[in-house]
Amino acid sequence: MSQNWSGIFPIVLTPFKESGEIDEDSLRRQVEFCIKAGARGLVGPANASEFATLSDNERRQWLKIVIDAAGEQVPVIASITSGHELPAVELGRFAEDAGAGGVMAMPPHILHVDAEGCYHYYQALAAALSIPICIQNFYGPLGTPMSAELLARMCRELDGVDYIKEESPPEPQQVSATLEAAGDVCKGVLGGQGAIYIMDEYRRGSVGNM
Repeated sequence: MSQNWSGIFPIVLTPFKESGEIDEDSLRRQVEFCIKAGARGLVGPANASEFATLSDNERRQWLKIVIDAAGEQVPVIASITSGHELPAVELGRFAEDAGAGGVMAMPPHILHVDAEGCYHYYQALAAALSIPICIQNFYGPLGTPMSAELLARMCRELDGVDYIKEESPPEPQQVSATLEAAGDVCKGVLGGQGAIYIMDEYRRGSVGNM
């Protein structure tokens, strides 16, 4: 569980019952399938998990189920993107206490803060958490794309900011730019976008894909 992240980290989808509640049995079966298929870690509830449709309590319920179902076989990376730093910190602390192996977050997805606002957001996460933090660099309008220089600065200056999920276009070129800027201060850049660029990402130095 303490090894550096690499390989395929599926974004776990959120199955729902007809009533609109989370389907716990289906969620557990999905975790089991991903691990049997060779996943090196699990991620969520993120964009593909429809996190924006979940209440705060449902996000916590989701994490408890997935972390329990994974049973420490692979790390679970909790997606804690929130409207500002206070709920993100609160969800991150919950995830850490529940046994998550790390957290991932986009900058505030409604406020779309500037570069210094992004830095302050991740600075608050780094000060509050002791598990690895992955910056999700996602394209607009949902995401707030950040420069390779800003990403490198946060990896260099903020303890625990160790990984970057690069999803800002053109993604393969951004992987190269981020790695060139960050160097050894970043433990790894992972791709996204449903792995459509995965071969080029690996050629450019990525360590895996979410």
